[in-house]
Amino acid sequence: MSSLTVLCPNARRCKVPITPGKLLREVLETACLMQGYDTDHYELQFHGKHVDESLTFRLSGLPNNACLDMVLSTRKTGAMEVEIALDVQGVRKTKAFPATTTLSELLAGFSKEFQMDLSNPGEGKYASVTYLSKQWKGDAVLSSSTLKSMGIYSGGAVLRFSTCELSEEEKKAIDNLVAAVEERRKQLTQVYEQKKIENQQRIDMEARYQKELEEQQRIEEEKQRIQEEERRIQEKQRETEKNQRALNAQRMETDASVEGQNSRDQGSSEIERLEATLRILNSSLQSGRSDSLVDHLLSERGTLRTDVEMEDLTVAANTPYNPPVDFSNFKFPDKKIEVSYAVEEEKIQEEIDVSPPESRQAVIFDRILSEEKRKEMEETDEAVYETTAQDIKILQRNLKDQASGQRAFVPKRFVDAKNRERKLNAYQNTVIRFILSENRTIQAVFYSKESTNSIFDFVESMLVSNSIKYDLVFFLKEKLTRDKFKNLIDSGLAPKSNLILRFGETISKEKFGTIFKEGFLKEVTLDEADILSKEWLSVNSGFVPYNPMVHPESQGSQFKRNAEAAGNDNEGPPPQRRNVEGLPKWFKK
Repeated sequence: MSSLTVLCPNARRCKVPITPGKLLREVLETACLMQGYDTDHYELQFHGKHVDESLTFRLSGLPNNACLDMVLSTRKTGAMEVEIALDVQGVRKTKAFPATTTLSELLAGFSKEFQMDLSNPGEGKYASVTYLSKQWKGDAVLSSSTLKSMGIYSGGAVLRFSTCELSEEEKKAIDNLVAAVEERRKQLTQVYEQKKIENQQRIDMEARYQKELEEQQRIEEEKQRIQEEERRIQEKQRETEKNQRALNAQRMETDASVEGQNSRDQGSSEIERLEATLRILNSSLQSGRSDSLVDHLLSERGTLRTDVEMEDLTVAANTPYNPPVDFSNFKFPDKKIEVSYAVEEEKIQEEIDVSPPESRQAVIFDRILSEEKRKEMEETDEAVYETTAQDIKILQRNLKDQASGQRAFVPKRFVDAKNRERKLNAYQNTVIRFILSENRTIQAVFYSKESTNSIFDFVESMLVSNSIKYDLVFFLKEKLTRDKFKNLIDSGLAPKSNLILRFGETISKEKFGTIFKEGFLKEVTLDEADILSKEWLSVNSGFVPYNPMVHPESQGSQFKRNAEAAGNDNEGPPPQRRNVEGLPKWFKK
C-alpha cells in the first residue's frame, strides 16, 4: 500500500497510508493528531515548496512514498472566510462562509438564495456535493465534513450540488465509514492530547535551556568584558613600568659605566692574582724544595683559597715545611752519603757582573692569533685528552719507582743548592715578554745568569727619557724589584716569563712615539716572535729536580753482610753494650 512520510518539527517521522483519492488535508490532519500539533498552524512542503492540501494524492503530482516536511504556516491565520460558488442545475451563486462551516450548514445557507431546501431535496433523494471529482453524499457525511477538511481554508472554490438515491446497503456503508472515521478520530485525539502535553513540556524545556544559555552567554560576555578591562589596566601598568624603567636606565647609565669599569678592573685583578699564584706554585714545584704553600693555599675542604695576600704566599714559599718525625720505617742506606755538616761561614754576596748578549733582538708585535691558528686550536682532536694504555704504563712505572725507595734524610739547603746548580746548567738563555696595552707586546732575550737589574736597564734604554716612570708587574700585581745580587733563575724568570710594563696612563699606538725611541723596536708578527724565541731557547736543556732516594737493600747484599758478621764473631768477644739509659726505645735494640 502506498504511503507518505511526514517529517514533523519534533524530528519524528509519521508514516501515513494513502490512496489515490485521499486529500492531502487528511494526511496533514493525521500527522498533526499523531504528534500533537494543531492543523490550523502547519502546512506541508515538498522540497521547500508549498503543497496544496485541497488536492488528492492523484492530482498532487507527488511520487509514491514521498517525504513531506511539516512546517509552520504563514498562510493560515485562524478562522478565515472563503468564497464558495455553488452550482445548482446550471445556476451558480456565490456566498462567503467560514472555513469551519460544514457542508450541511453550507447547503442550508444557500437554500435561501435558491429558494429551495437543498438539505432535503425530496422523498427518497439525498443531497450530494462534488468538489474536484470527489463526491460527498448522505446526511451523515455532509454534517461531518467541513470546508477546512476538504482543503478549502482560503480564497474561493466552486462546488456542484446534485441529488442521488441511496440503497439500504449504501446507507449502511456510509454509516459504517462515518463511524470508523469518528472512532479513528477519537483515538487520534487521545494521542494528540498526550503528544501535545509532551510537545509543551519540550517547548518549556527548550525555553528554559535557551534562557540558561542566554544567561550563561551574558555571564561569559561579562567575564570577557571584565578581563578586557583588566587587560587594558595591566597594559597601562606595564607601559608605565616600562617608561619608569627607561627613566631609571637613563639615570643609571652613567653609574653603570663607572661600575662596569670597576668590575672589569676587579675581574682582571682576580685573573692576575690567580696567575701569580700559579707562577709561585710552578716555581715551588720546579725548585723541588719543601715549603708551606699547601697550608696557606688549601682550605679545610681541599679547595683553593682566594683570600690569601701575595705577601703571605711569598713568605710561605720561603718557609720550609716541618713534617712530624716518623721513624717507624727508618733504615740505614746501603751506601754512605757524604754530607758536610760543617758550619761554613756565610759568603758575602757579590754583585752579578755578566756581559749581556750582543743583541737583545728587541721586537714588538700584536698578541692576536691569526684566523687559521685559532681554527686549528679549536679543531683539536678530543683523542688528545683521552688516557691511553701507554699513559697507564708510564704512570704505573712512576708509582713503582716511588714505592721502591724512600726520600733520603738530607738537609733542605743541600737540595736547594743541587736544584740551583741543575737550573744553571739547564737554563742558559731566557726570553722575557713585556705586555703593553691594546694587545701590544715587546720581546727581548737575556742570559739566565744576568741580574734583574739588566731588565730595568733594557727598559730604560727603550724609553725616550729617563724621567718616565714605569713599573714591572707580575699578573697578580706583584712588582719586580731592581736587584743586582739575584739572577733571573733566582727571581723565577727563567726560561720564559711575561711581565706587565705599566705606565701612569694607557698608551695607544699613536702615543708609542712619545714613549719609546723610534727605530729601536722591530715590528714583527706573533709567529715570527715565536720563531725568534725558539731559536734563542734551543740551547737550553730539560731541568730534572734533584730527588735523593734510598733504595731497598738487595738480598745478595744482605747475605754478604750476614756472612761478614758471622765471620767476625770468632775473632774476639762480642762488643760491650753502651749505657742505653735515656735513649729512645727503638735505639736500645
